[in-house]
Amino acid sequence: MAIVTESINQKTIGIDTLSAYEGIERFFDAESEIFDALSTDAAVSQVSSLADKIKDAMENGSKIVIHGAGTSGRFAVFLANYYNEFFKTDIFEGIIAGGYSALVKSKEGSEDDGKGGVRDFLRAAGGAKGILYIGISASGKAKCVQEPLEYIINNGIDADRVLLTFNGANAEHIAEMASTFGENDLVVNPVLGPEAIQGSTRLKAGSATQMILDMAITIAGIKSGKHFEGSSYLEMSNKDIVMDMISNYKYAFNAVLEQKSTLAELAEKASKSLLDGKPVSIMADGLLAPFAVLDAAEMSPTFGARFEEWRAYAKDGWNSIATALQLKKISKKFREKYQIGIEYFADMPKEGALKESGTVISLLTEDKSDADGYNQLKIPYFRPGNMHSLEIYQKAMVKWMLNAVSTEAYVLAGKTWGNLMIDVRIASNKLYERAVGTIIPKVLKELGKEKSRREIAYYLNYAALRDRHEREGHGEFSQRVTSRKYNIKTYADGPKLVAKTLLMLLGMKYETANESLLREVYFKNVIRKAA
Repeated sequence: MAIVTESINQKTIGIDTLSAYEGIERFFDAESEIFDALSTDAAVSQVSSLADKIKDAMENGSKIVIHGAGTSGRFAVFLANYYNEFFKTDIFEGIIAGGYSALVKSKEGSEDDGKGGVRDFLRAAGGAKGILYIGISASGKAKCVQEPLEYIINNGIDADRVLLTFNGANAEHIAEMASTFGENDLVVNPVLGPEAIQGSTRLKAGSATQMILDMAITIAGIKSGKHFEGSSYLEMSNKDIVMDMISNYKYAFNAVLEQKSTLAELAEKASKSLLDGKPVSIMADGLLAPFAVLDAAEMSPTFGARFEEWRAYAKDGWNSIATALQLKKISKKFREKYQIGIEYFADMPKEGALKESGTVISLLTEDKSDADGYNQLKIPYFRPGNMHSLEIYQKAMVKWMLNAVSTEAYVLAGKTWGNLMIDVRIASNKLYERAVGTIIPKVLKELGKEKSRREIAYYLNYAALRDRHEREGHGEFSQRVTSRKYNIKTYADGPKLVAKTLLMLLGMKYETANESLLREVYFKNVIRKAA
């Protein structure tokens, strides 16, 4: 059965031919599908059950381990840190595959590292007597989450298991995993539908992950008496609270829709900077800072961006996204290389040139107006009917707005073919399969140049190996190439591999393809000319 999260959303097929405003509209049309998906009886019941599990864990002092890779892992760490501070506790533990440095720079192969996932789980659980393990995998196929789920049951560990995924119970791999779940385990699996950009689960799946965990933890906090004293939710059932919170999210979403013109304008400015080879910088502080950093971190795997190309700067730097204990696990050398503090931006060499030539966006809440002359992106003020936590809805709004601007900017800059990523960084087996099984074949079919999977895999492998060979400074390339897969690191380190492969399949030599992509930033022009 097809994986829903890897399918193509019909609403955004021609998004690359539209104006910025129309593209933003299509983006939100796709994103809005989240509300019907979360409002089904099954989804509401699952979120309600998750809230009960978290409530029991909070009351028993159990360790709540939230674990994921990529976007899922970033939210796992951020939300665990947020709720530890909010509830003045230390029971939440967030894990991102590849380690805390992956909060700002994705690490190849970490999603597929099942043994590493088990080690991370055991380290986070720390011998706790009671454990609630929440594994997040949009596709349900991340080995770093699958194997800890299996390890828990196979080794008799005292832990309740939760799998949060978005491919539905009918997906074969989900059904197989769920068959091992007992009465104390839970699968939360609303079907959100395809993403606005094919396979880009940082979008709708990321939003749903945040909403589901925020709703469940909020309800658990209310029902366990940990917070929100006097809330009208105290007298309501879990399911009724979920429905009321979804209604509040819809109001927040509509408030964001009123900003479409501003979002389109910022996306246009950012895309121009990208096409001119100039940086896009996002400034933020407080609650908004982690979202700016998390969104920027997604640009490399999604659109092949360099770290300095789309960069976020937080008022408190690394402290805005990681605790003191987590920072000790990230090398000082890495933190110095990948600086995210606003003070670093202010002291950068060639400071004036960067600020004048690139696009700088200051992220603000609506009650603030000073952005030091930069482009302003204001998060609308929204007051929910049940004033349990304004921040929950602010978090959702800032994510929607940042996702809209960054996605549309890269669409306008030619990094998609329709709604397919043609500069995706192949950092996992899932992304390899997406490139070989969907992106390259569909582009070739549209151009009337269909090729076999074997031939596509051969040329992708050739491009990856040839690129690595030249970057390492070797002499004449003479490696034997086949259509089989190589170590994923070979692909993850290589720039523009999908585009190079397409050009070679269209008849170009590797050298010509490489030179053409160096000269032309707008990939689609090169590909169309080659066809």
